[in-house]
Amino acid sequence: MNISDLEVFKSVATHKSISKAAVRLNYVQANVSNRIKKIESVFQTQLFYRTGRGVELTPKGKDFLEYAKKILALYEEMKQSIHHLPPAPDSLAVGATVITSNLHMSPIISLYHQLHPQVNLSLSTGTTEELTNAVLANELDGALVIDFDKEVKLAKEHIIDEELVLIMNASHPPLTSYKDLQNQTLLLLRSGCRYRAKLERWLTEEQIIPHKKIEFYTIENLLGCMRSGMGVALVSRSMSDKLVQEGWVRSYPIPKQYRKESIVFICKEEAVETLEPFVAIIKDYFRQYRS
Repeated sequence: MNISDLEVFKSVATHKSISKAAVRLNYVQANVSNRIKKIESVFQTQLFYRTGRGVELTPKGKDFLEYAKKILALYEEMKQSIHHLPPAPDSLAVGATVITSNLHMSPIISLYHQLHPQVNLSLSTGTTEELTNAVLANELDGALVIDFDKEVKLAKEHIIDEELVLIMNASHPPLTSYKDLQNQTLLLLRSGCRYRAKLERWLTEEQIIPHKKIEFYTIENLLGCMRSGMGVALVSRSMSDKLVQEGWVRSYPIPKQYRKESIVFICKEEAVETLEPFVAIIKDYFRQYRS
C-alpha cells in the first residue's frame, strides 16, 4: 500500500462512488476497485458497504478515513518541508494544451485547490504557441505545453513523455497502410497545435495527400465528429486508450521518428520558486497516472 492508494480511498469516500472517484482521478474504474480491495486485504477488514447508489463507509472505514487524512496531510507537509517549497500565491493563472486539459487538468486543479483553497485559480486552454506567448506576455503564470525547440527565455520542467497514435471510428474499414490516409479526412485542431504540425509534416514527407482537412477549435468537437465517422486524427496514447476502452475507436501506431512528444511545464525564470508547489502536484499526479 502506498500514498496514492490512500488518495484513491479518500476520493472514493468523498464521492461515495467508485465510478465518480475514477472519473475525478482519471483512472480506469477497475483500477480504483482493485486498490480498495488491496487496502481491505492488507487490513483484513471491510471499509465500504456496496449499495445500489454507490458505496458507504463502514464504521472501520470511517476510522480509516480519519487516519488517511492525517497521513496525507503529513505527507504534504513533509514534501513542503523537504523541498523548501514557498507559500502558495494569492492567485494563479495557468494554461494547458487542449488535449492535456481534457485528460488531466481537472484532477490536478482539484487537488491543488484542496491543498491551497485560498488561491484564486484560473485555467486557460490553447495551442503550445498561444500558451507560450501568453506566458511571455505575463498573461499566464505558467503552462503545460508540448516541448518545443524554439529559443525562448522561459524555464522548462519536463513532466512526461507521450506516444502519439492515429485514431479513427471503429466502424470504418481498418487502415492497411499509411497510403490509405489519402482517402481519409483529417480532423485537426487549429493552427499552432504541435500534434497537427507533426501529422502534417509526416504526411508531407511521405507525399501523402489526404482527401480533405477539417479544423476544430476544441477536442470535444473533433471527437464528436469522429464519433459520427468523419475522419482520422492524431492524439496521445493516453487519450486513445481511454477511447478504445469505450469501444468506438480503433488506434494505429505511426512511424517511430514521429511518435514521441514530451509535455513540459513552462514559466518565467523568476516564477519558478513560486510555482514549485503547483509543479510538485503535477509531477505527483503523472507519477500516479502512470502507475
